Amino acid sequence: KAGGAGAMASHLRALLSRRGPLEPLYGAGEEGALEEQDHPNWQVGARYEVLRVVALHERPDVASLQSGALKPGTSALIMALQAFPATGGEEVLMAYLADTRPPRWVTGWACLCPASVSSPLELEDPPLGVRRLKGSWEFGGRYRVRDKLLLRGGVELESPDVICDLKRHEEVLIVELGLVFREGEPRLRARVRADSGLLGWLTVEVPDRQPLLDPLNLYSRAAVKPGLFRRSACRAPIVPRKTVSGGVEAEAWEIGGRYRTLAKTALRIDAE
Repeated sequence: KAGGAGAMASHLRALLSRRGPLEPLYGAGEEGALEEQDHPNWQVGARYEVLRVVALHERPDVASLQSGALKPGTSALIMALQAFPATGGEEVLMAYLADTRPPRWVTGWACLCPASVSSPLELEDPPLGVRRLKGSWEFGGRYRVRDKLLLRGGVELESPDVICDLKRHEEVLIVELGLVFREGEPRLRARVRADSGLLGWLTVEVPDRQPLLDPLNLYSRAAVKPGLFRRSACRAPIVPRKTVSGGVEAEAWEIGGRYRTLAKTALRIDAE
């Protein structure tokens, strides 16, 4: 546990390594690994395999006290990414990592590589793999609320701007991820868009509890149910789902609408 993390700023936005709007979303296969091409950069909210012993520090400084270590083969959740100056003036990419296995999280800051490295694929001895594992969170992914959650206007846990309560099985779209601390313990927060069109922050992962959202991305291939007509695991919305323009989303496909394919689909010349 990073005991000194509580002395840092009240929150640290994890805005680095965001995916562009036209890049693909990746689904998980049966073993929880990606089926499509891996993303060339580590992503906040994703889980990766630890490839070698990784030292964890109390602060985003390799000279700070070591708070623990992650062993090879461990699954590490990236809760924040940030470039920080190191000895000699060179910047390094620091990540706040968490081994979220029970009974207690092991967390801390780890040095991943020099900040000048454009991709982990350039490293001869990377600390983490590049293949995202089961339980990763996706920017642009849609997830189902497991239980009643409070949606707040700010990333802070005590943000006074309470927007609404989200009901069990409501679906939300993740648009941003942020790291906050409460009494030295980390929380992964997500800015989401609810079906009602409201935007706000909620907690996704917290120590000693299962994730507060179902980690199955409903836009992924893994969410497609087998059958003659493939169906997504998405349910009918709990509340009328609004589009970005403010209208109510139709329950069926519309001519002129844009849709994401969830499985390999054959295209034929004729409609017959």
